[in-house]
Amino acid sequence: LYSAGFWLFLAMLLVVVTLLGGAYPAFVLARVSPIEALRIGRTKVGPRFATTVLVGAQFAAASFLLIVVFVMYAQNRELQRTGLGTDADPLLVIPNFAQYSGVDNKLLEDELRRIPQVTGVTEMSQSPWSSGVGLAPIGRSPDESIVRVTAIMNTVGYDYFDTLGYTMLGGREFDRAHSEDVRPNGPPSGKPINIVIDASLADELGFSPPESAVEKDIYFPSDAQRAFGSVAQPLHVIGVVANKPLRFRSAGAKSNMFFMRPDLPFQVVRLSAADVSGGLAAVDALWKRLSPKVSSGRKFMDELYDENYRNFARVNEVSAALALVAIAISIVGLFSMAVQVATRRLHEIGVRKSVGAHARQIVTLLLAQFSRPVLVANVIAWPLAYVAAQQYLSVFSARIALTPVPFLASLAATIAVACAVVAGQAWRAARVSPATVLRAE
Repeated sequence: LYSAGFWLFLAMLLVVVTLLGGAYPAFVLARVSPIEALRIGRTKVGPRFATTVLVGAQFAAASFLLIVVFVMYAQNRELQRTGLGTDADPLLVIPNFAQYSGVDNKLLEDELRRIPQVTGVTEMSQSPWSSGVGLAPIGRSPDESIVRVTAIMNTVGYDYFDTLGYTMLGGREFDRAHSEDVRPNGPPSGKPINIVIDASLADELGFSPPESAVEKDIYFPSDAQRAFGSVAQPLHVIGVVANKPLRFRSAGAKSNMFFMRPDLPFQVVRLSAADVSGGLAAVDALWKRLSPKVSSGRKFMDELYDENYRNFARVNEVSAALALVAIAISIVGLFSMAVQVATRRLHEIGVRKSVGAHARQIVTLLLAQFSRPVLVANVIAWPLAYVAAQQYLSVFSARIALTPVPFLASLAATIAVACAVVAGQAWRAARVSPATVLRAE
């Protein structure tokens, strides 16, 4: 606001818009024949379709934004439903980077388990709902020509699925009794790595029902491993869990695969709902004892969700505001069109009434004419809105299905607004007295 360049740009924009907006009517009016104008006190200038085209363009923009806002709102509701869940016991996330805190992750995990209010502890490589995402191509066989799917890679600790409330559909989760569950370091090899996948990945790979993927091998294709020797890495599925997204963005991927490694930087603690405050105090006291000079930075899972969701909520609010502005501009344009058309057609309306037309018929005729450009504008906006909505939805890991509802709702809303705006002018024109408009004939 304190930049001179901004205000100069705003002033130039105002001048340019004013000149462009006034140039056409000024040019048309300057060419009006004096005899025509003085003969009946007014004259009809300019093409009749111009107003219709402009109003249609305004409503096309409004319809486009309405559809996008509707899709955004529905997607955000889906994020809230799938993200927050219905778990009774709250989850606490404690970041611990040992090089800064001086606290060993294994020691921290063991001490957390000693707290009476703690009902579960696990660890993750990334904070829940963070923007970072690792993707990998997955195939049913090592053959490079086979169709592949893209999955999100997650590195987790023991008790992850139990602590976070996943539903196990088949097989087992990572177990301390199975040392082979730990993902080995080093380049790809012919030895299978134990993984857990979600139902979405099983479905994409063609396993039906999803639990039938248990004890099957899937692969990182060899061409995706060229940096490590071009060896197709087998992945052995030991369990399948129900879908439970913990990320907003997924770069187009919808499914998840899970590897197990110990000593990860984010501890996830499930606190008993019966004594959350006591559990939180005990966790804070433990951290202060283990690392008195470093703040714990712990946050509830819901807090992390709200922080990252806020960006999407802002986009939704801004889009809704733009849609309202577009509708307001469309209303002004349509009202102007109604006044102009009603004035132009007074002679026609007088003739119709003189041969027996009723006011109700004339109102219906005018409303149909005013609704036609709105209907055409919606049809034009629908393909563009469909593409924009699909692009927006492709960002999310848990996405809604795009149905005809947003498009039909936009059509109904814009038609209703159009009829409400022009109804008064249509009724006023329909009540004109034939003698008033035909007396000079």
